[in-house]
Amino acid sequence: EDGSKTAVFAHAFLTLTWNLVCRSKNTVYIHRNHIAWATDSMSIQFAHMKTDMEGSHSAQKRHVYANPHCVPICAVTAVAKYLAVFEAKTSGMLFDKGSYGRFGQYLGKLVKSNKTAVEQLGVNIEDIGVHSIRKGGYICLLLV
Repeated sequence: EDGSKTAVFAHAFLTLTWNLVCRSKNTVYIHRNHIAWATDSMSIQFAHMKTDMEGSHSAQKRHVYANPHCVPICAVTAVAKYLAVFEAKTSGMLFDKGSYGRFGQYLGKLVKSNKTAVEQLGVNIEDIGVHSIRKGGYICLLLV
């Protein structure tokens, strides 16, 4: 419903993190050069992850597939919208380093504005944060 630039950013950040099943901090550090197309999927290569700080498994890529049946949760569409709205960063990063905090603020406002719906799911709104993306689908329900 919110068509603001901030909402476009938050949607791309959320769906990409969700589909990659990665930590939000990893999403922040995705570089445009780490994104490629592999047959029918968008592949993203991480330089390092918390469990692989040396980068010895950096050749491994994660694949994100389009979801034409449910566009609101399609990471490929969300990233395409993000790239259409935001200028490319000179650093080559997909998102900027302040993205984690900016997403957290937007998520907090979204959850508070939907407090009743969230609590009907049996979830305390104070328990929802940026790390919650990896822990459950209830955040995505707010965006669909």
